[in-house]
Amino acid sequence: MVDTLIHFKLNLKTGFFKSEPYIVKVTDEALTFVRIRGKMRKSKKIIPCAEVKSIAILGRSSAELDVRTEKEVFIGTLQEPVDLIAISETLATVFGKKFLQR
Repeated sequence: MVDTLIHFKLNLKTGFFKSEPYIVKVTDEALTFVRIRGKMRKSKKIIPCAEVKSIAILGRSSAELDVRTEKEVFIGTLQEPVDLIAISETLATVFGKKFLQR
């Protein structure tokens, strides 16, 4: 079992004007998006770290997380309260040059 380095909440964009609340768990091996509400088929998405092409935190107030793989893009707004410093440090440690903060 892999230890979670950090977890946080975000509203993941799931449609044109739609978003859903998720918890993001970060480990050395993967990002896991778990839907907070509902028991729908796609309530959990695991992205191996090796598949992440880039990951970024954009903005400071109402900061967004942007995760890009070869096939998909995940964008979500971080929910308050959020510790941007801890999240940024963890993502920088796990993803190195793939991580960007603007």
